[in-house]
Amino acid sequence: MSSLTYYKIVRTKAKGRWFNKKLKEIAGEFNGKIELIGDLEREIERTDEIVYKIHVHEPPVSVITRDDILDDKDDFLVINKPSGIPIHPTVNYNKNTVTEQLKALGFPHLFPCYRLDRLTSGVLVLAKSSEYASQFNKQNQNEATKHHKEYIARVNSNTIPLMFNQLQCDQPIFTFNGKRGYENFLTDFNDQKPSRTDFFLLKKDIEYATIRCILHTGRTHQIRKHLSILGMPIHNDEVYNDGGLFANLCQTPSIENYAAIQNRAETQRQRKQVGAQCAECGVDLYLDTVSNLDLHCSMYKFDGFTYISEPDF
Repeated sequence: MSSLTYYKIVRTKAKGRWFNKKLKEIAGEFNGKIELIGDLEREIERTDEIVYKIHVHEPPVSVITRDDILDDKDDFLVINKPSGIPIHPTVNYNKNTVTEQLKALGFPHLFPCYRLDRLTSGVLVLAKSSEYASQFNKQNQNEATKHHKEYIARVNSNTIPLMFNQLQCDQPIFTFNGKRGYENFLTDFNDQKPSRTDFFLLKKDIEYATIRCILHTGRTHQIRKHLSILGMPIHNDEVYNDGGLFANLCQTPSIENYAAIQNRAETQRQRKQVGAQCAECGVDLYLDTVSNLDLHCSMYKFDGFTYISEPDF
């Protein structure tokens, strides 16, 4: 599906870190060139809704076809999600999404039952009603009926420890948002969440090793972060295959280690610049140079159903 450009009005609830700041002071936290709507000198309060207008540049994404549908039940739909497409509308993706594409295939009201990152492929269950989505998630939160989810990841063979057959990583995970600054990072670092992933070696050749990953918790980027911490990041992971910078930050949350990650991210951003500006809004245009990630949800078991999908790597 081709790239899209259009204007969009976005509404978001005020975040805690914005309280008592002037509206104009938070403009830098948003992607792209935005037009904040309201009194820019007014201090933000807890109950405020922030409204802004943005010119959206949606990168091209993979196209979902009927061949990607694994099952179609009365209460839910199961698809084999391609890599490179977000599940639902966000600020930067509104039309090039799973739920929007599935509308064109005759599924107008779908509710994703869990999250797969934009770059992650594999089994995705979508409820046909909000009631079933709620039932699905309540079932997963109950230890007696908890769902089973597996992934397959591909890493460089030379990063695999000697004699590796299986490993467990229970490193707590923190949210990382480089736009928020070092002080806010420390707050997030001190609020780490318990996490556990089990890893099993499936096969290995001279170049790559394929690893089975079993989640016991569901933190954001959990598998990607845990593999990076173990020193064997996913080979084409632009964020966490970073030469050990993220692992260093986990070990020592110093401002120097934080700055090293920020500097790398800025270098990557500059590499993506195409040397042109949008004729409509004037922002710098970027190439989305990474469209896939060798991380695939290969199995999902719930309520007597089992869905399996093989990766294309």
